[in-house]
Amino acid sequence: MKKRWAEITGILLWPLLCLTALEGMARGILKAVWEWMTGQPLMAGLNYLFLLGLCLMISHFRSRRVRVCLGLAVMLLCAVLGMANYYKLIYRLEPILVTDVTQIHEALETMGGMDFHFDMGKLWTWVIGTAVLMAAAILLLKQKRERRWLALPLAGLMLAVGTPFLCTYELAGGGNRYDMVDQTRHDGCLYTAFAAENYRHSTMRVDYSQEKTEAAYRALEAETPTQTAQGEEIPNVILVLSESFTDQEILGQYLDFTTELTPYYNQLQQESRHGKIYVPKVGGGTSETEFEVLTGLKSQYTVNPYSMGLPEMNSLASVLREKGLTATALHWYAGVYYNRYENLAKEGFESFYTTDTTQRDFTKVGMFISDRDHFRAIMDKMDETPERDFVFCLTMQNHGGYGYDDFRKIYGAEVPFTNELSEESLIAANNYCYLLTQTDAALAEWIEELRSYPEPVMVIFFGDHLAPLGMETYEELGVPIGSAAAHEAPYFIWSNRENLAGEEDMMAWQLGAYALTLAGLNDDPFFSYVERLRQQGITEDETYDLLSYDALFGKQYAYRLAELHPMSSDYAIGGQMELEGFDTAEVGDRVYVRARLKDPTQKFRLSVDGVLRDDLCLNRTDEKLTLQCVLQNGYGRRYNQSREAVFDGTDGLLQASGRIGYETEHVWESGYSIQEDRWYRPYVLVKSEETFESEGVMTLLAEEECWGWQPSYGLHKAKQYGLDGQGHLMLAIPRKELAEVSREGVQAYLREKQAVLVRERKE
Repeated sequence: MKKRWAEITGILLWPLLCLTALEGMARGILKAVWEWMTGQPLMAGLNYLFLLGLCLMISHFRSRRVRVCLGLAVMLLCAVLGMANYYKLIYRLEPILVTDVTQIHEALETMGGMDFHFDMGKLWTWVIGTAVLMAAAILLLKQKRERRWLALPLAGLMLAVGTPFLCTYELAGGGNRYDMVDQTRHDGCLYTAFAAENYRHSTMRVDYSQEKTEAAYRALEAETPTQTAQGEEIPNVILVLSESFTDQEILGQYLDFTTELTPYYNQLQQESRHGKIYVPKVGGGTSETEFEVLTGLKSQYTVNPYSMGLPEMNSLASVLREKGLTATALHWYAGVYYNRYENLAKEGFESFYTTDTTQRDFTKVGMFISDRDHFRAIMDKMDETPERDFVFCLTMQNHGGYGYDDFRKIYGAEVPFTNELSEESLIAANNYCYLLTQTDAALAEWIEELRSYPEPVMVIFFGDHLAPLGMETYEELGVPIGSAAAHEAPYFIWSNRENLAGEEDMMAWQLGAYALTLAGLNDDPFFSYVERLRQQGITEDETYDLLSYDALFGKQYAYRLAELHPMSSDYAIGGQMELEGFDTAEVGDRVYVRARLKDPTQKFRLSVDGVLRDDLCLNRTDEKLTLQCVLQNGYGRRYNQSREAVFDGTDGLLQASGRIGYETEHVWESGYSIQEDRWYRPYVLVKSEETFESEGVMTLLAEEECWGWQPSYGLHKAKQYGLDGQGHLMLAIPRKELAEVSREGVQAYLREKQAVLVRERKE
């Protein structure tokens, strides 16, 4: 009897330990967990009940070893989820949600090429500790098969399945909180995730049928005006989501400025339609604002629409593509975030360009690629096409967090406000203000260039959310993140053909339809209806909800009726990959191959007889040779590819290709500094002290082996090289081949390997 009671006590205590691990990691301190449990016993109890259900289900296993190991695994999982929640709250001001399960693949892919500054000591304590306890359980516990009670696992199943449905915003205090950080601290991680999912389902309860949907859409078609812009009057439409952009009017409520941060932007308002849009999230939620502006739908229906995986979705891209505009999206960052590679295809874009798809050299301001480079890419895309363009650009320059450096030291940025802040908050706020000045300068150059552009252009520029300065900084500045005011972001609409001066505030989901109307292009029944709702000041409407449900969750009866097919059959990640031929050079006893693509900036790996290569040097062969250019992600998925080219061995390739004259340049003569030396990576990253000319570099050759080229910021494998913006050579040297990790050791290695840069000879 005592043994049975001891076991039941253990079952009841274990979920408490799991909850402590989860919330302790998520809050960063164990003391805060006790304060939360005693201050919010109902919320803590509901989080506990779900974990209790899992532990009761585990109690069904007859083997004591299995029960202990599964219990430890649940605790480790809670710790990992807690840490993920901690960093997601810091960087996105949003907790882990149920829909995030669809983003695991994308998260793992991006982690491979990024540097997350996790508290590895804390994480490894849990991992190693759990592994040791599991091993001890396996070795020390007897493999005794005991008779188990069926009532306990059944009760656990009921708790695990039923508890999530009890988690609602109303039970936690009423209403959908604006501040999800505060919500997580008040409700707990599990409760918040379940409540958000329940809220998502509750928002879309409509009386749905084919008859009602088609009738509603026919009524909208009858009320939709015809377009006014035609032929040469149709403008190029440029939609810019300016990451974390907030104007000085909003910031001036919390900071006492001594200088004007964005003088050009402020002046531009005098000839632009401008105002504020209400965005879904505070300090995060880029994809939700993006979704609302592009589709005219509310993101609240799905919590995070891009995470759920979109069906084909009518959007600005598909509407403008039907009018003859080329629909392009570009984002100088990893494109796997929010599954954009697929979601933007579903929204009707014809191409999507990211740092994964291009070999361009970029300039960074702070941690991310500059707005200037984004605006330059927009102009390049417009110049490439003879027809009008719709370009959607997501910038990255102003992305948070902002404490990764001190711009006073790096750029000489002077503090433009007089507020007395802690050092951490001062750095974050000052860095962000400096980034805004750089956006303003880039915007001035770009808009002035557009003034003389030979075709009509309309620019829609908007911020996606309040800058994520961090909770501590928000508190010091007195930012009311629990209010509607924290959801305001600025926008402007500018034309190089007419003065659009005026001011209008609206919801983010109304901005796209409003812009179409100003451009004289809004003859889409749904977007036209969204604009009429805006003009009437209506934000809740049964017809709008019905058609939203039909598009997102239903059978898209309205699309069928209107014969809408939003997705483009020509969609290509990185644009169409058109192979024009090859140029070759005989380098040592190997053949260097350079593909000639119509777009020379496209990133690719060379496929040789179906096998992808990291280098561009081939061994000589008499066998048939099949070459192809392939864009592939880290998990082997092909995003894009060219046609195949077949040759009779390397001799046939040499005969059919252009020849490259080359010269070599010794790289061991420069000294090298160690840039990154991490024991868990198979390479040491080094940087040359001398600079090398970047023009015409074909490959780096070491002992007749060609190393793989990567942009200097993308080195992530051994035997890769790149040149940074100043011409410094960056090398990823195999750790196991390096006798000594030092300046002398690197030089000795390169001299031994006779490493040279192979450069195309100038005529």
